[in-house]
Amino acid sequence: MSDQPRGTASAYNLWGQNFVTMPLEHAAIRGLLFTTDCRYSRPKISGDSLRICVKELGLMKGHPARTDPAANLVYIPRCHFLFGQVSSSVRTLTPYIGDPMLGKFGQRYEEQDGPFSEKANAQEYAFEGRLEDPYAWTDRQSRIVYVGDPLGERGQ
Repeated sequence: MSDQPRGTASAYNLWGQNFVTMPLEHAAIRGLLFTTDCRYSRPKISGDSLRICVKELGLMKGHPARTDPAANLVYIPRCHFLFGQVSSSVRTLTPYIGDPMLGKFGQRYEEQDGPFSEKANAQEYAFEGRLEDPYAWTDRQSRIVYVGDPLGERGQ
């Protein structure tokens, strides 16, 4: 990835694509992400790491990666959330029935990722949006020691 220390932004090339990474361990930066409009892939898990493809991540005023300081929200078309040292990851799914604009939902249920090993100093990280498969509203709660990138990876 990058030789830069955690807490700084970095750029790199991976598989022929340019990416920008930024640290997410600070609650102030996490608070500047708007996830309600996001669409998520199912997570890819490797050991105690979790990677989620995110579409339409909103950056609120004050976020250091914003490109338009005047806009209320700046949307990133596609990026990834990368989580390391995951202790637990649970998402609550509420399936859409038909067109989501009609507001009809199926029975709510939970899915748990893992198993992950328990970490004593894990912190809670939560976000919401739409899971693409199955098509459902999701609230995800993860307990993690290290959140890799607030924007995850963003193609240039």
